[in-house]
Amino acid sequence: MLQKSIYLHLKKIYARSGFSLSLIAALLLIQLPAYSQDTTTAKTDSAQTIPDTLLFRIQKAQAAITEINATNKRGFGIPAIRTGLNDVKKDLAPIKRDMDASRKMIDSKSLLSYNLILKDALTKLTDWRTALTKYNNDLQRLSEQVIELSNDSVLMVSTRDTTEKRLYNTQLSSIKLRLQTAGKGTTAKLDTVSRLLADVSASYLTVTDLQNNINDRLRETGKSALSRESPYIWSAPSSGPEGSSIGDLIQSSYEGQNKILGYFISTTWDNRILLLLAGVLFYIWVFRNYKSARKAELQQQIGELDFKYLAPYPVLATIILVLNLTPLFEPDSPSMYIELTQFLLLIAITVHFWKTLPKADLNYWLMIVALYILVIVTSMVVHDAIWMRLWLIALNFIALYMGYYFFKKLVRINVAERLIKPVLFIFFALNVLSIVLNIFGRISLARVFSTTAIIGLTQIVGLAVLIQILTDALELQIKVSSCSNGLFSRINLSTTRKSFKKILSVVAVVLWLLVLLINLSIAGGVFALLQHILNRDLTWPICCKST
Repeated sequence: MLQKSIYLHLKKIYARSGFSLSLIAALLLIQLPAYSQDTTTAKTDSAQTIPDTLLFRIQKAQAAITEINATNKRGFGIPAIRTGLNDVKKDLAPIKRDMDASRKMIDSKSLLSYNLILKDALTKLTDWRTALTKYNNDLQRLSEQVIELSNDSVLMVSTRDTTEKRLYNTQLSSIKLRLQTAGKGTTAKLDTVSRLLADVSASYLTVTDLQNNINDRLRETGKSALSRESPYIWSAPSSGPEGSSIGDLIQSSYEGQNKILGYFISTTWDNRILLLLAGVLFYIWVFRNYKSARKAELQQQIGELDFKYLAPYPVLATIILVLNLTPLFEPDSPSMYIELTQFLLLIAITVHFWKTLPKADLNYWLMIVALYILVIVTSMVVHDAIWMRLWLIALNFIALYMGYYFFKKLVRINVAERLIKPVLFIFFALNVLSIVLNIFGRISLARVFSTTAIIGLTQIVGLAVLIQILTDALELQIKVSSCSNGLFSRINLSTTRKSFKKILSVVAVVLWLLVLLINLSIAGGVFALLQHILNRDLTWPICCKST
């Protein structure tokens, strides 16, 4: 049919131009064998290339399946990311709840601590999001590769396949089954990674929103250090807003501060080890001296040991020492950490006073501990409702009365008056300032001054007990050393005792001021100023010399 059509077409053309039919026929006879030969050659070449193409596609599919299976088995660290994300969510929940609490006053120290936690969480989320995005892209590429190979007609088994292709049916069927399995695994893994990536991105946005909120509050705090943040007390609302119940405020404050505390403890373990080591050394020092004093050759010379603040197994004295020295080893600690250590110190001192103080003095001490708890808890939940503010003012007046009575008690038991008077003055000033600031609507500062005042009052007792403990420990060392012809048998004991008490007094003043600065949230600024002054003084002679 093809030859006939060509013949008729050429006949019309050449009829018009005057060529004869015989010439046309001759041309066809010459060209048709060549055409037939080309067709046969083409079919032969195609038949030869089919096995090569098929083998190449099979090899490509097998390599792709191997890569997909290896990638799916890797796991991408998804369990670790999911566990870490759950921990981040647990850290964010109390911070968000505390920030969302209606009319909640959060001090700048807590806001800065929250910012540190959020910065750490943001770093983790950024790393996870980058990794999951890469995993997601890799899995999408592999998924598209599976679809492409599954739709490849060369790899399909059909009834119209040539005899030569049917020789590979077993391999093609196996590849098809493996592609289906790999495709299901890739799709499941892609779904898992995509969901986790969405969850990480949501937490990332939550962190950035909280950071913006905290930064806004810090800017407002800086701009309005002494300006009114709540109504004057005569214009204060009669009740707090909806959702600001005492239980909710205590819970949000506790959970938020607990996260700050946990973050601080987990990142400052090195300083804490040094502190615990100091406590262990003190315990060994006292224990060994007691053991030496009980030896037969020394016991008759030393006589009966009757120390009020020491025991042969000085567990309680060591606890009091460690809790008193905590601010010295951890000056960057948050205010919640100081409040907690001071509360533990109050418990340890109470255990000691339970055995040594008369009942009337013990009851008064228990009233001070109760006042400490009330002031700390009230400061956690105070808002601009008038009844809460009046309650805080009432606690300030109670603290003023108890501070004055407490001063007379300490003077009566021969505690250094020159050490007590400045503390009492600062205590009174802070409580009066708290009352004034509360009245004029600066509640956050009023709260800070109230807690700082009560902590300063109780801390002076802890420092007095610490001085007595170390004095007794030195006295024990003097007895043992003097009777065994040691160092203290060859030096002036009176001078040694006076010098030791001066050193202890200086340490006590430094510790008290350090806690004061930490609670007022100005410790970092003071340290930076001192460092700047010292650096300038050190570089001044060099500059002068070079000039």
